[in-house]
This record gives sequence, C-alpha cells and structure tokens, in this order.
Amino acid sequence: MKILKSERADIGLLQTSPHKDVHLYKRMGFFIANKSYTFRDIHGKLHTTSRGGVMMASINSPDILDEILSCEEILHIGDGDW
Repeated sequence: MKILKSERADIGLLQTSPHKDVHLYKRMGFFIANKSYTFRDIHGKLHTTSRGGVMMASINSPDILDEILSCEEILHIGDGDW
C-alpha cells in the first residue's frame, strides 16, 4: 500500500475469489465490492468480471472510489487484467 500511495494511485483493485485470501487483503484496507469491471485481453477481446469478485481500496482518492461504487455503469480498466 505504501508503494501505491507513493505512486499516487487513486484506488486499488483486485480480482479475487471472495473465499480466497480475503482476510489478508482486508488487513491492507481492501473490501469486497459489489461491482464488476471490463478489460481487454492481449487480443483485444473484451471481458467482464462477475459482481462480488473484486476487492477495492481507497489509496489517495476516496471521492473517486465513492463515485465508482455509486455509478451504475461497469468500470472499464483498459488493457489487461494482470
């Protein structure tokens, strides 16, 4: 989290199984978000994650995280999901 903060990341986003390693991520400030997101793979194909399979954390911009969570639109993170 210190690195993300020093690199001026607005938010943190993790795709994970809600049953796997959640306690570790919660200690770092992440929480399970009822949100899905889209991304493009190396071939340009659009993929959509399922709701509840993403954890988020506010790093430097709690207002941006609040906006993402309250928005009905699916978040698009761009190229890659790694």
